[in-house]
Parts: sequence; C-alpha cells; structure tokens
Amino acid sequence: MNSSQKVDFLWNEETYHGTVEKEYENSLLIQVLDPCAELTEKYLDRIVISKSKCLIHDGQKTEES
Repeated sequence: MNSSQKVDFLWNEETYHGTVEKEYENSLLIQVLDPCAELTEKYLDRIVISKSKCLIHDGQKTEES
C-alpha cells in the first residue's frame, strides 16, 4: 500500500476517512480527514488502526492477519 493512500476505517462503530501515513505489519497509521472531537483531542487527528478495520479507497478490504 502506498503512503498517502486513501482509506475508510471503522472506529467506535463509526466510519471515518483518512490517508495512510505509514504501514505496519498488521496496522496502519492514518491521518484522519474528518475527525470527530474525540479523535482530535485524544489522537491529534492521527490514529493507528488494525488493517482488518480498514478499506482502501477503491472499496477493497485490506488483507487480514
């Protein structure tokens, strides 16, 4: 997956959108494009999410471990 790849992800039962800053073995560091107040306050608009909770921008699910 390329850096700056657009993704959708599930967090706290809600779907968010963002771009990948860094890829790890089983997770992604995501810059959130439309953060809620909690994401902004606690995570400064960046969050590490399991790949199993992410969808790449074209709608395909990322590989699960």
